[in-house]
Amino acid sequence: MMEKQQVEASGPDKFYNKVLESLQQGKRPLLKLNHNELNMVKKQIRDQLYAGLTDFQKEMAILCHLQQGNTELIPLLYDCYLNSSNESRIFVLRAFEKHSLETMLVKGKKVGEETLEILDHALRSGEPELESYALFLLEQLGMQIILFKSALKNLANRFCWFDKRKKENKLKATVLLKRIPTI
Repeated sequence: MMEKQQVEASGPDKFYNKVLESLQQGKRPLLKLNHNELNMVKKQIRDQLYAGLTDFQKEMAILCHLQQGNTELIPLLYDCYLNSSNESRIFVLRAFEKHSLETMLVKGKKVGEETLEILDHALRSGEPELESYALFLLEQLGMQIILFKSALKNLANRFCWFDKRKKENKLKATVLLKRIPTI
């Protein structure tokens, strides 16, 4: 009788399994990847982009649970967002939060153009979940929120009587618009 051998996951799958294991144990997973390990994850994402795949949930779970943000990931995350499915975009937004917003705000710097463009796209997407998360992220931007005045006006003025999530987004957009000073 042959014994079944468990095949241990390698590469990015190993890191993803660590994230899941920690979450299942009720712990907050914080991965610390060395340079080579991070490059391995980036290579897998690039390979998926090249192959035309649109699901980056595993890779984004890894990037969202790194101990420290890394602004070098922003161009790659930008490409992921533009090429991902609607289901994966929320995960890419979360990774943008970690590696762009949190990292730049801790350093006291403004958020870069790629992040602003992605937030604008999410606000104009028509997808209530993406809009809601983008509105949450805008709350953290400070005065850079003025760049989103027209997108916020569009959300605040849309008709949405029957969709609860869209109504909530409309209310959030109205509140954020009131924060923008009139010039």
